[in-house]
Amino acid sequence: MLKTIELPLDVKYEQIDGCDLCNSKRIKEWDKSRSNTLYRCNDCSLVFTNPRISDVHQKDKYLYTKNYFTRSSRMKSKMLNARKASYESELSVLGQYVSGGEILDVGCGTGNFLDVLGTGWQKSGCDVSSYALLEAKQKGIKTYKGQFEDLEFSDQRFDAIYFRASLHHSYRPALCIKKAYELLNDNGIIAICMSNNIEGISGKLFKSKVKSYEQPHNFIFGLSTLKKYLRDNDFKYLNHYFPYWGSGYNSLFDFPNLLYLYFKYLLLKITKSANKAKNY
Repeated sequence: MLKTIELPLDVKYEQIDGCDLCNSKRIKEWDKSRSNTLYRCNDCSLVFTNPRISDVHQKDKYLYTKNYFTRSSRMKSKMLNARKASYESELSVLGQYVSGGEILDVGCGTGNFLDVLGTGWQKSGCDVSSYALLEAKQKGIKTYKGQFEDLEFSDQRFDAIYFRASLHHSYRPALCIKKAYELLNDNGIIAICMSNNIEGISGKLFKSKVKSYEQPHNFIFGLSTLKKYLRDNDFKYLNHYFPYWGSGYNSLFDFPNLLYLYFKYLLLKITKSANKAKNY
């Protein structure tokens, strides 16, 4: 888990006055976490960071650094094994709908997921991190630098567009989903994986103090808000899975500790120090 970074004073922020999902202006402060303030839409329940860093290039410079991708917590054997197990689980689900062709990984990072795909795939990835894309190129991945919704792909079309732990980093999820629809071949699929879930048990107990919310994130989704994004862009909703239980990221062994963490969290709220505490 990344530590919250104290950012320079010259980092510019933008205030959000409406909801990306339903365009409602009825938004209200909801929680604080990771030095960020989060708002929630009163009409569709979308949660988002507000204000947020306005320039993605500053996020690249200060937050999406080499340390973001190589931090020690990611390199521990437990996490490496969990990542391998989650890749296998995701690939088994992906294979139920498409078994090869052109794939675009949005927010591909260093290209680790694309690297484990078998033959039969033509692999492309985009990201805003300069460091990550240099690593991805070395794996033979065709790369694009920039925010997905702003990129040009000429007449290239894809059989699968994969948002793996990336849509909540974006600035305009609605435009991302719309663009994905336009870039897919007939019968192509969109997959949104490793998305934070405010409607899960931890989200309901700890709000934005969940481990999956990090300083660079612009949104926290729930299953209902993701479904609405898809419906609003003419996607046919196929299915959803929760494949990370038992992977090493999460397991049933976490539940005995959950009650303890929740009471600790309530105590910190009472003493006004929950916002400074680690995420749960």
